[in-house]
Amino acid sequence: EREREKKKKKKKKKKKKKKKKKKKKKKKKKKKKKKKKKKKKKEEGEGEEEEEEERRRKRNKERRKKKKKKKKRKKENKREREEKEKEKEEKKKEKEKEEKEEKEKKKEEGRRKKKKKKKGSRRRRRR
Repeated sequence: EREREKKKKKKKKKKKKKKKKKKKKKKKKKKKKKKKKKKKKKEEGEGEEEEEEERRRKRNKERRKKKKKKKKRKKENKREREEKEKEKEEKKKEKEKEEKEEKEKKKEEGRRKKKKKKKGSRRRRRR
């Protein structure tokens, strides 16, 4: 049974490949036909405005492509900039936190020293 399924799958794959090949051939044929038509029209003398149209279409397509690329690049740059900004902000916060902790530590140490001094001076006074 498994072998039968394998064979079926293989057949399907082959069919798909054949279909793809056929499609490609059709496309090529269409292109050739179009070229022939163009040539014929050119010979008759009315292909010039069509050629101009074709050129314009191509130019527009290129322009659209460039615009799209530019937009994409802009978006990417914006995203990178925002990420950098975020990182900067995080670093700043981290630094502030560390400084705060350091201050607290110093304060605590200062308090401890004061306490020790006070105790010592009290003892001296009693004597």
